[in-house]
Amino acid sequence: MINGSVSFHHTGQGTVHLVADLQGFYAESGSGFAPVSPVRVLDTREGAAVPLPANGTRPLDLSGRLPAGATAAVLNVTVTRPTANGVLKVFPSGSAVPTASNLNFVTGQTIPNLVTVPVVNGRVSIHNQNSGTTHVVADLAGWFSPDATQTFVPINPTRILDTRNGTGLPDRGSVPLAARETVRFQPFLSGENCLPACPAPTALVGNVTVAGPTASGVLIAYPGGTQRPTASNVNFVTGETASNAAVVAVGSGIELYNSSAGTTHAIVDQSGYFIGPAS
Repeated sequence: MINGSVSFHHTGQGTVHLVADLQGFYAESGSGFAPVSPVRVLDTREGAAVPLPANGTRPLDLSGRLPAGATAAVLNVTVTRPTANGVLKVFPSGSAVPTASNLNFVTGQTIPNLVTVPVVNGRVSIHNQNSGTTHVVADLAGWFSPDATQTFVPINPTRILDTRNGTGLPDRGSVPLAARETVRFQPFLSGENCLPACPAPTALVGNVTVAGPTASGVLIAYPGGTQRPTASNVNFVTGETASNAAVVAVGSGIELYNSSAGTTHAIVDQSGYFIGPAS
């Protein structure tokens, strides 16, 4: 962002309408960030398996996962098995349903989106603006709090992984991810933003894309060296090019897992990272 402005560029041949909803901003003062290894906090397919009803709102209590005083949560929210076209809205508990939407979906689609939502006493609400029902899955990626100490460093979008040409995995070449394969890569760190001493990045902020999958599946990004979580980042079907924003905690790098029974190419574009206080 330069002088409070950003630019949008459309690469297609035709025209397209654009809608942008502001969720917040980063500033020199405010809440710090605390990333976590992705953890599933909601899955309406489990237990009684009750989907969100048409135009229904469901509370989500995260107080057992968030510290007291948390101001916002970062969630990867997925819609699956919707019976009609609609939108999903995630907003602070106790607030009116906003005009802004987080997920737009069509009948039968499984689609995720990354959401940063303010919390009230650790709670948020999820609204299904839809003439049918839909199941909803939510995975927690971190939270913001006055007591958290990690700050955001934005960078110009940088491609750090592309299995189509070996970017990020130079010893691999242009080989797609095999069925149920995991690869490890490193986030980009721009030293000019934190000279003379640069703390290691604690979380990556970017966009994860699949291209040319030969079977349906999900991509899971998680801290390197940790147990693979149940959470997902990108859901895809055969032949689809699909993407989603991601905030991923960094361990010994970042690991990316292809859950499908087929191969797929994967691309990661990094737009920033979080770092802890300089030592």
